[in-house]
Amino acid sequence: MKLRFVIALVCMGLASLAHAETSNPADDARVLKEFSTNATVPGAVLQLTLLTNRSMDALWRDDAARNTLGIEVFNSGTSFLVTGKSSGKFGPVTGVALVQDGKSTPAKIVNVSNLNGTEVPSGQKILGLLEFSSKVDLTKPFTVVVNDSSAKFSVTRDAAERWGAVTRPPGQGF
Repeated sequence: MKLRFVIALVCMGLASLAHAETSNPADDARVLKEFSTNATVPGAVLQLTLLTNRSMDALWRDDAARNTLGIEVFNSGTSFLVTGKSSGKFGPVTGVALVQDGKSTPAKIVNVSNLNGTEVPSGQKILGLLEFSSKVDLTKPFTVVVNDSSAKFSVTRDAAERWGAVTRPPGQGF
């Protein structure tokens, strides 16, 4: 009985060490740099961040709603957070696609603030999600095309293996 208890404690300790490796707050900047890039479109520079378990940790570590968003991300093939601020007349966003290996997948645009297909005046915050039905292969380069502008991603193999997982968190979702 004591042996089982000791084995359980050792396993829990190893599991917590593994989790500490993947969610170290000191690595947040590296994670976001690895999974983010910019798309310069007329009237704005948009930052696109590929949402994985680890990038969501880096963005919303202590946010109670993180699990709900995590379920949405898990249920879509690939998701990106879009943030920016209009610097001129921005919009409307008319076409977004994920391109990898010559295959193009259109996006479902989830508007949070000013990503709803209307023109946005200068100085306004832009925020939303891009959801794609296909799962991106992180070991190969891919591009997100917003209108006629491209945002190229090339995730390192190490980052893909360490931080690229998307698993279903507990909870009900939206």
